[in-house]
Amino acid sequence: MGAGALTVNSLVLTNVDATGNGVNYLTLNGGTLNIYSDSEIRRATNNAGDAAHFFVGASGPSTLNILGGTTRISTYPRTGDTEYQTCVNLCNGSTLTVNGPATVWTNNWTFYLGWNTYGAGNNRLIVTNGATARMGKHLLVGRGTVGNNVTVTGTNSALYVAGNMTLTKYNFINNTVKILNGGNLTVGGAVQVGSESSSTLLQIDGAGSSLITGGLELWGGANMTGSVVLVSGGAQLTHNGFLRIGSVATGHRYNMIRVSGTNSSFTRTVGGADKGAQDTIFDAVA
Repeated sequence: MGAGALTVNSLVLTNVDATGNGVNYLTLNGGTLNIYSDSEIRRATNNAGDAAHFFVGASGPSTLNILGGTTRISTYPRTGDTEYQTCVNLCNGSTLTVNGPATVWTNNWTFYLGWNTYGAGNNRLIVTNGATARMGKHLLVGRGTVGNNVTVTGTNSALYVAGNMTLTKYNFINNTVKILNGGNLTVGGAVQVGSESSSTLLQIDGAGSSLITGGLELWGGANMTGSVVLVSGGAQLTHNGFLRIGSVATGHRYNMIRVSGTNSSFTRTVGGADKGAQDTIFDAVA
């Protein structure tokens, strides 16, 4: 789909032919797609064995709005693919919004918000007004790109990631994840903030806002600095695994977890900890 806007009440979009083989990439290029009811976007591996990707913004900024019902984006890997090789990818300043209390979006595989192999950064994923988004594998925010943002905002708005969430990779900056105003983020694997990068922010703010994760790491590549987790305004951060904040040996430094405000909390249930000498945990700062 190219430039322009398309609004549908229900959509079944597939690139699978009569023999069950995928026939091409699926892309949304420079346009807007609004979905209001139960829909599926299905991308399979083609006869040539190309990886199964669905691109939003492959040729320029694009917008995908999921505004009602249950929508599933399904991509199917080749034999031998890793969990990171088959994906949905937002690129080149694109936005995906999941909006409304009866709206559910499921992506069965890995989701990239900005991947430099396929385009530029400044992309946004927004889950709002009680909507739910589910990632079947991993969420990567800012793989080789800058200025990407995930926002989960509003009471009962929820984002679930079955695998790991990596916030920034390969020496790029200013990528953020924000959980606000009663929104919730649950990550089954580890949350990695500032993986090989600097100036990365994970923010949980407001009463009822929460992050639950299987592990938490704040670190960068050699001499990368300044990954920050902020918990404020009565928000809750709970993690159930290993805690790693920087490492003196590789030059990671000035990474920080800061907890502030009445009823804000940072809870560790199990697991060990590793903290660099120049990295800091602020526990309950007023």
